[in-house]
Amino acid sequence: MVHYKLSYFNARALGEPARLIFALFDVPYEDYRVTVEEWNELKKKTPFGQLPVLEVDGVEIGQSMAITRYLARKFGIAGKTPEDEAQADGIVDQYKDFVVAFRQFTSRTFFGEGPDVIKKVRAEVVDPAVQPYLDTIKRFLEKSKSGYLVGDSLTWADLVVADNLTSLIRHGFIEKGNEKKLAEFHEKIHSIPNIKNLNVFAISASMKHKILETVAERCFAKLKSWRDHCGGSFGETAAERRCNGKRRSVLRKRRRKSKQGGNIGISDGRFSFARHFSCQHTISTENMSDAMLPRFHSPRPTMKSRRATNDFINGELVDARRLRGRCHRVSHAQAQSRVRHLSVHSELRFRRLKYRPIDIDRARRRSPLAHLRATAPSEHQNTVEVQEMDDTARKGVEADEAVARSATHDLDGRSDAALISGSAPTSSGAESRRCRQRDILFLLKMAPKTIFITGANRGIGLGLVRHLLKVSGVETLIAGARNIDGAAELQALAKEDPRLHLLAVDVSDDESLQNSVRTVGQIVGTRGLNLLINNAGVIEPYGTASAPNRATVLRTIDVNAVSALLATQYFLPLLQKAAAHVDGDLLSPDRAAVINIGSDCSSQALNLRGSGPGNSLLAYKMSKVAMLSFARSMVADFKTLNIPVLVTTIHPGWVQTDMGGANAEITTDESVGHIVESIGKLNASHHGGLFNRQLEQMPF
Repeated sequence: MVHYKLSYFNARALGEPARLIFALFDVPYEDYRVTVEEWNELKKKTPFGQLPVLEVDGVEIGQSMAITRYLARKFGIAGKTPEDEAQADGIVDQYKDFVVAFRQFTSRTFFGEGPDVIKKVRAEVVDPAVQPYLDTIKRFLEKSKSGYLVGDSLTWADLVVADNLTSLIRHGFIEKGNEKKLAEFHEKIHSIPNIKNLNVFAISASMKHKILETVAERCFAKLKSWRDHCGGSFGETAAERRCNGKRRSVLRKRRRKSKQGGNIGISDGRFSFARHFSCQHTISTENMSDAMLPRFHSPRPTMKSRRATNDFINGELVDARRLRGRCHRVSHAQAQSRVRHLSVHSELRFRRLKYRPIDIDRARRRSPLAHLRATAPSEHQNTVEVQEMDDTARKGVEADEAVARSATHDLDGRSDAALISGSAPTSSGAESRRCRQRDILFLLKMAPKTIFITGANRGIGLGLVRHLLKVSGVETLIAGARNIDGAAELQALAKEDPRLHLLAVDVSDDESLQNSVRTVGQIVGTRGLNLLINNAGVIEPYGTASAPNRATVLRTIDVNAVSALLATQYFLPLLQKAAAHVDGDLLSPDRAAVINIGSDCSSQALNLRGSGPGNSLLAYKMSKVAMLSFARSMVADFKTLNIPVLVTTIHPGWVQTDMGGANAEITTDESVGHIVESIGKLNASHHGGLFNRQLEQMPF
């Protein structure tokens, strides 16, 4: 598996487009946020003395747009055609020209320069450049008329510009009410599921730890000053407590008289990390404002804390939802042990880290009901108010752990713990858990990143598209059909998910197949094609008692068998390109595989019913026998030629489709669900075989 490490400051800016691409395709990566101190040392080691830097298996790539362009090409959003790619590059070049001016404003804001300087730069440098830049973007939107900047699908230019519009909106350069077209474009991009779920104002785990540790240290320094001022017992020795006991007693009486309660000082050193922090200040990790500090109070141990936290940290908004939990008392020694192991969960809406392990901890981190634990340094037995997970949250986490433990699949004789898929909600009933278990399986052996399906406009093909789009490991799914313009359901899916590409292809036409290979090659790029699913097929009634009709028989065999054979041959170079990324003789669908959607009709042992119901399946049976025959022959040839491409045939069952009819035994969803699950279990033992949808071997 390729290891990505993106290094950039704890800000969006030039690093965010790359993060958006990783999030869009749900690609695991290490999001390393560089501090100012680290940068002084790291600068000498970067390729150009600048950030961001992307490491791909140890190879360093510098310059933000080079990084983003590389990822766009790798994941298939650079542009469908060379012309689209050139247009997208041009839009990004225009963005770069504008950013030269805009960065003068954002860099001064990020490093906390004075308001007068920032105001001057805004008026003299940025304001004159904004409108021409926005006018250019609007012209491209008007020209494309698709809601995207280039062509009819998402490109990396859309992500770059949409992220830049986010910055312009946040800094007040754009009023959404005045720029309707730009607002619609911005909303369209940020409504894409993986981007919508991404908190673009997030901070990294290391930065969270650093901030909370700094807060803890400053809190205790503040507590000591309060003790000196009003006689609190925090940090005192036994002798000091005896000497100051009387003084504290007097102060407590004064507070009760003035009806100020515990709000003017502290009597026992308690405070809360879940207080409402001020959101009116920009706070850096090195020069943290007092606005970041919690207010001190003396709550009862059982009081509920329901306060929202909205902070500006390094100029980035960290939006924390309401904390729900029970306050309890712990010693400062216990508190200090927790601050260095701070666990901030999805309840705080921090960015879900992409470099997660495959274990139960992922299920716990994804729980929507999670807890914040934070503490502070001292061995004195004074108390700190912390947030502890309540019973509801605990049940949610335990439920997720139970699902993760139960969702295991036997792969090559080895059982792996399952991952909770990002597309399924947590703790929301048995049905969603079953969906999650099914979505998990590709994450265990890695999903095929690039997939091409023929005959995808209806029936089993359309069902495969729907189910495979639920698998987060799939990066590019290309759906081929003879009449794409008439495939309304495919068109709707393509608008919702940018991973889906639609391709007009007639598998019975050699020129159409050759054109489709070129188009697919442009989409998948250097990744190659991991999985080809030969699903296109026809049934034309023909039996022994039918009037002789050579054209009907040949047409059925041509579409069902010959076309599948030729499609496999045409796409073999792309399959080999994908297989080349993995050394050895491993056979699996995440490397390179061909799956033929076959039939039990191809089994000679099961051929006991003649021409089938209504004397109509003779030609169809002949075609499926031919399909199985070429698959068996290819397996032997691939072994001789040392081609590591898995070939297998799967019988989906008698399915309620246009071909199967309304009286068929099972629904499309049931059949496809089993097929997708079986794809995740394929290995060398299935090479050249005939299997049903549950991957049980069928006789030849």
